[in-house]
Amino acid sequence: MDSLNCVHTCFSGDLFLEAINKEANKGNGLKKICEIKKIDIKDTIAFGDNFNDIEMIEYAGIGVAMGNAEENVKQKSDYITLSNEENGVGKFLSDLFY
Repeated sequence: MDSLNCVHTCFSGDLFLEAINKEANKGNGLKKICEIKKIDIKDTIAFGDNFNDIEMIEYAGIGVAMGNAEENVKQKSDYITLSNEENGVGKFLSDLFY
């Protein structure tokens, strides 16, 4: 087996390179939780700000990038909210439900 085909790499910060099993990502984690809890993926929201969040944001029913997210994360998201420092998650959920 080619070892390069078994590894998924991404940056989770300017200096943090993650090298993990290619099946181990936040998108697959969300998928597994939905399967176990019998939640339809269209009923999920995922928030992220860095490259290691892309699969999760793409897989979720609604993918939301934080205002401080990397540009590539923002491009992959359905919505962009305020930054972490500005309570972006709370603001997004408040706007969505109220």
